[in-house]
Amino acid sequence: MGGAGSSAKYGPDSTKLVVDTLKKLPFMQMMDDRLLQDLAVCFQVAKYAKGAAIKNDAASVFFVVVAEGSVDIATLLNTPNSKQLVSELLCQRKAGDYVSYVARDQLVAQMMCDDSDDAPRTAKEARKKLAALLELNRTTADPFVGCTLLKLNFEKFSKLRARMTVHAAGMKNTARFSGGRKGKGGMGAMTAPEKLHLMGSIVESEVVNYLVEIPFLEKVEMTRLVMLANMCSYLYVRRGESICVEGEIGDRFFVCIKGTLQATLQVSLNAAQPTFTAMNSGTASERRTSIVALQEQVDGAFNDKKIQALKRMGAGSYFGEISLVFKIPRVCSITALDDALLVYVDRTAFCSFLKVAPDAAVVLLEHVRLNFLDTLIKQGCAFLNAIPPLKLQELSYMSEIVDYEFDTMIMRRGDQQTCFYILVRGVVEIDYGSTSTIVEAETDGAEDEANDCSNELVLVHPGGYFGQEALLLNSGSQVNVRCLDHCLALKLMPENFHEFFSTLPELFAEFYCVTRLRHHEVSLFEYIEDFKWQADISEDRIHERALVIYLKFLADTAPTPVNMSPGVLAVLEDELSSDGVGRDVFAAVREEIL
Repeated sequence: MGGAGSSAKYGPDSTKLVVDTLKKLPFMQMMDDRLLQDLAVCFQVAKYAKGAAIKNDAASVFFVVVAEGSVDIATLLNTPNSKQLVSELLCQRKAGDYVSYVARDQLVAQMMCDDSDDAPRTAKEARKKLAALLELNRTTADPFVGCTLLKLNFEKFSKLRARMTVHAAGMKNTARFSGGRKGKGGMGAMTAPEKLHLMGSIVESEVVNYLVEIPFLEKVEMTRLVMLANMCSYLYVRRGESICVEGEIGDRFFVCIKGTLQATLQVSLNAAQPTFTAMNSGTASERRTSIVALQEQVDGAFNDKKIQALKRMGAGSYFGEISLVFKIPRVCSITALDDALLVYVDRTAFCSFLKVAPDAAVVLLEHVRLNFLDTLIKQGCAFLNAIPPLKLQELSYMSEIVDYEFDTMIMRRGDQQTCFYILVRGVVEIDYGSTSTIVEAETDGAEDEANDCSNELVLVHPGGYFGQEALLLNSGSQVNVRCLDHCLALKLMPENFHEFFSTLPELFAEFYCVTRLRHHEVSLFEYIEDFKWQADISEDRIHERALVIYLKFLADTAPTPVNMSPGVLAVLEDELSSDGVGRDVFAAVREEIL
């Protein structure tokens, strides 16, 4: 350990300091008092001055526990506009936390096992690369108060493990935890050798071996993972205790080290919630009351719930990665089936870590997008179930996950920059604006038409989509879209929307059918057919009836507008301006609709 000039051994009274500090460590809660006393002998106390560098012997494993003060873990980063390196504080380890570094030879071996293209192929290359990376890491005592550390003497610890290991004749000798005796939970029944073996895996930084198996961290440099391991904290939970509760906001990502966990979810005994819900029209106050009533109705319909067991998790399992990115409620509950030991990192520390491993953020977001899509498919989302698995993965690659707070306007009527959205969490309200019934020109129904005008509202739930109409019509947004909750959505840019869904003709056809119906093209087509084939219409009223249809669907001020090409509209308007209008005046319009 470096900083010899600033370190000093404590006297015999240091045993109490060591024991009291060790009791603060979560993984020490499984140790009895006698074992704690034995372990205390394996630690030596060292004190560091303000801002002193804490260095480790690169040839051996390094493990210290913070007893007093704090330790700053930092790294050197390039500044954006120059090659100058600046120090970036990643986290601060306080009393009861630990700092651990893997032996350099172990890191070299792990780097050589990496199968990436830029991985070193020889031990010499690996050592050179490792030395350059380690130079960027900084571990220092608190700049204001310094720190007191407990350094583990590995020679003494190894002797203690050897002394505790009992060789039974005719039986395979192992110190690995095999589950313990049932009754009081797993870890409560562990033997002393099993407890020491577990502690050995902790002090030898085997947490790194768990981190490297996590998909969104597997491409991160090993030295960076060692840094992340030192930013983690341990959590010891007893049998039956909850780690996460469904519906609560979380900010921690967990990895199970020992024990068995159960993931559960509350599911409704009734039918699945619809993806789209049409609202009753009316005044703004009536609509708001209707929305509240609908939400209460939905909540009431889904109050009859049962607990569904999703899966069991053991050592190496991880959960809570979504909370590293978004501040949303947990989607399920996690409970310990026996005494368990976990390691976790919170959102703040992980965001600091991403400064030195930015590529991990890209992979994590991809992982989160696939996770949301998979969850919606399992919940029976018909739209996503119609997309083949390989195309779903492509959709995840092409999309961006976006986060919106309550009452945010995602889209406003008339917006020219529009995108396609798939809602993965929350509820949004789509306001289609004013609609009205068809009113014949020969009736005096102006007041009735005004009374029939209302705003058409639709609620969109997870698995629903919106924004496709403006992209298909190549026009501005026809709707207002507002969040009624904290919402997450997958966002596809216009070019990606056309590229992706053009390879799925069934879904593209559905989009077109809905858009055509929404924009009154079907209604216009029916009016044209009636106009063309009505036998009782007199010649002198053909012109008048044609104008009614034009004003209703095709004029600039049409209440139910249908988009037509400028050339077709110009020909139609010229004919309507002439004296003679035939029954085939809408032939070009009809052909374009078809």
